[in-house]
Amino acid sequence: MSLESDPAQLDQSDAPHSAVPDTQWHRFTKATVLGDALKLVGFLGLAVFYGAKQILENDGIDELRDSVSGISSFILIILAAVAAFVLIVTVFSAITWRFKRFALVPDGIHLQSGVFIKQHVHVRWDRVQSVDISQNLVARVLNQGSVAVESGAAGTDDVELGLLTMKHCEALRQVIMEASAAARLGKDPEFGDWTKGSAVTAQEFPIYALETRRLVLTTLYSVSGIAGIFSLAGTLLVGLVLDGFAWIPFLFVVLGSAWSSIKKLAKTWGTKVFLASNGVRIRSGLVSTFAQTVAPGRVHAIEINQPRMWRRLGWWRLSVLTLATGEVNDDADALVIPVGTREEVERMLWVILPDLGVDDAQAFLEEAFAGSGGSVAFTPAPEQSKWLDPVGWRSNAIALTRTVAVLRWSGFWRRSTKFVLHDHYQSLALSQGPLERHLELASLRFCMVNVAVIPIQSHLRLDDAVRLIGNESVAGKVRRAAADRESIEAWRLRVGVH
Repeated sequence: MSLESDPAQLDQSDAPHSAVPDTQWHRFTKATVLGDALKLVGFLGLAVFYGAKQILENDGIDELRDSVSGISSFILIILAAVAAFVLIVTVFSAITWRFKRFALVPDGIHLQSGVFIKQHVHVRWDRVQSVDISQNLVARVLNQGSVAVESGAAGTDDVELGLLTMKHCEALRQVIMEASAAARLGKDPEFGDWTKGSAVTAQEFPIYALETRRLVLTTLYSVSGIAGIFSLAGTLLVGLVLDGFAWIPFLFVVLGSAWSSIKKLAKTWGTKVFLASNGVRIRSGLVSTFAQTVAPGRVHAIEINQPRMWRRLGWWRLSVLTLATGEVNDDADALVIPVGTREEVERMLWVILPDLGVDDAQAFLEEAFAGSGGSVAFTPAPEQSKWLDPVGWRSNAIALTRTVAVLRWSGFWRRSTKFVLHDHYQSLALSQGPLERHLELASLRFCMVNVAVIPIQSHLRLDDAVRLIGNESVAGKVRRAAADRESIEAWRLRVGVH
């Protein structure tokens, strides 16, 4: 059975014994096989590139020239071997496609795969954290994509359902989100006839669009961009001075810097953010496109940062930490606004965060983004911290409001402000390195579940850190006891989404 023909039927002869009825299983489109073969071709191309680079680094340009000359005499044999290898992999991909299938049933999503070693992944509806649609280059050409379902349950694998036609991807995503929402409310999930692509997609309201000019400028105004420019200039200079192929080693340096910048640019190209019925919807990508939904109620922390080279331009970046993404940094999957004005990032902050927990929110934000030293709200880093933070110690400070902890930090490369919700962290910790102990300083950590990067305010006065961890512990207990997290219905009403 394939979604290209009749997705409601399945050949029972190849259906393994399972609690899931045979008629509920669905296969992916046959384009999945083509995608696997093209991935292999790309891998072989990278292998040739890195092989040449390795020869160049170890043996020099003469050895590389000799290797190329030797290969040219056997070029037909090599091409035949590559073609045979690709054919074998394609056949194997077709076999694995035959044994890979999924089902949507009342207890969750089931995914089966494997020819010799069988694998069965089950994600319960109430464990679904996010549902996203992605398209690589092959999928875009074929107008197909994959549905990625992330689960927050420990020990449970995430599942990727694809390739499917985009019509089926949109319908399947909508059905999974509705089933997950129903399960959390104690209701039985309903799937409808999603295989006909008949699910109704909720209306989306645009709130942000990334300008191409702005993206290109910020790519140039970055460490990798500047390194690439200097590398290119150096390579051209060496090429003019030296004869032969002596400039080729420098070319690899340029290609490395360019590749880093191009990957970042391609990932955020054309980013658009919408307000949808189930949260903030993000679409981006040049070669491969990705659509992601951030549910406001599942955001654990928000980071707004500004690289130093962006200050004259007045641009900022906003990303979020959720259980599904697992980290807050420049490369996080939940990068909501790659480049935005102060007004744009503040608007998005209010979309995600219902209440800052202060009386004068605008004055508080001004101090959080551009303040220096301490105040009634902010506890600053002491003067002795300048030995550990010589550049930004005057700006480093932390504030505890009724709803969030706000961490203000400034360094040589960038400054940032993090908003950590009181009721989302798992535990608190104080840490001291040897230099911190000598200077009577300490760092306050907000420990999150299943994250790679922990929000931390470094180099506070020890007495202040002890007081803050006590106050934050009380604030966390109060917020958890209140159990007044904003529901998705209340969020829709607040932002005007129906």
